[in-house]
Amino acid sequence: MKNTKKGFTLIELLVVIAIIGVLAAVIIASINSARARGRDAQRVSDIRQLSTALELYYNSNGFVYPAKGPAFTANPSVLVTQGFIPKIPTDPSTGSNYLYFGLGSGAGACTGYHLGATMESGNAVLNTDADAAASTGCAGNGGSAVDFAGTDPVYDIKK
Repeated sequence: MKNTKKGFTLIELLVVIAIIGVLAAVIIASINSARARGRDAQRVSDIRQLSTALELYYNSNGFVYPAKGPAFTANPSVLVTQGFIPKIPTDPSTGSNYLYFGLGSGAGACTGYHLGATMESGNAVLNTDADAAASTGCAGNGGSAVDFAGTDPVYDIKK
């Protein structure tokens, strides 16, 4: 007798479901890596924006940079209250402040700074950053305190 029923066999349905599952996994993985790259791009943009605000502060405040506390963690931030930046940007994943440290001789004013963000992915921008070693902080940071190391995966700018 001839089978006249039309339809898919169980094996055919399982093969199609398996193919759809593999494609979904590939798409989800690529979307997650694209999100990580997007957050990294936001971090680089934020660091550059903060660097510009710090330079404006430097030019307007006797050629010194703010110490760690007043720059980012004090409420409100001196960069915001003096109008150099509308709001202090925060890390897109954690919401925490970016790494910042005022640099200078132990008892003197902050004559430089070290600014950084920890990246999620192997971003090519890490090839062009400062990769600065930790340095001595200025008086506002406790004088002898040492800042963070800018080794990868930290994107950092040192001035």
